[in-house]
Amino acid sequence: MKKFYKLIFLTTLIAISFSVAHSENIQNDLLYISGISSYNNNDVVSAKQKLETLITYTDKYPIAYFVLGKIYRKKAYLDLDKAKIAFNKFIDLSKDSKLKAYAKLHLAYISIDQKDYVDALNLAEGIYAELPNDPDVKFCYAIILKDYGFHIYDSRTSILDADKAIKYLKQSLSIRPGIFETTNGFASLLLSLHEDYPKVQRNDCDEIQRLLNKAKSLISVSNGFDVDKSENRNVLVNANQKRYENLCR
Repeated sequence: MKKFYKLIFLTTLIAISFSVAHSENIQNDLLYISGISSYNNNDVVSAKQKLETLITYTDKYPIAYFVLGKIYRKKAYLDLDKAKIAFNKFIDLSKDSKLKAYAKLHLAYISIDQKDYVDALNLAEGIYAELPNDPDVKFCYAIILKDYGFHIYDSRTSILDADKAIKYLKQSLSIRPGIFETTNGFASLLLSLHEDYPKVQRNDCDEIQRLLNKAKSLISVSNGFDVDKSENRNVLVNANQKRYENLCR
């Protein structure tokens, strides 16, 4: 009889444990669904609270980490270290290769924000090798090449560094032409070379004018109704055009 009651007791414990675990799974599912729904409805405060709570209970929802990583990159909740942890956790847990590549894109942008240009470039090169035709990947790689090129020029110690910067900017424009900041910025860099190294003979005036003409055509591209940005771009191009006329004519 004692064995019989012991068996009933053990069976009851197993049933209760299963019931509790099942209940916890349902609660976690509901918390996950609610958190993602809040994010999709632009209720970022609620999404952040729910998903942060969720990951203290379980790590079986990789997307929760991906979304939290995006939230931590937003200006109102900016925490780049937390964002890196979240995206890396997502990469470890997820089986979705495309989303893992996008998580790496976020990590590359974070590295740029933290001025770690080499890490950003290594990440971007790896993703680009994986998804060379993806427009978001191409844009990210081009932006990182641009930023790294300008960084090299700004911290140059000789004209050799300037040539290295030019290589990265040319590569950026070959991967993703049509970005105003790269096009006008490249023209500005070449003009600076004329100003900073006046004794060095250069034959890139035609290239500078070509870049300026292209930049002029991009002034209103991707701006929508952002008139202020268009006006600012126009000022930048006109300033470079005047520098060009003083140096190359």
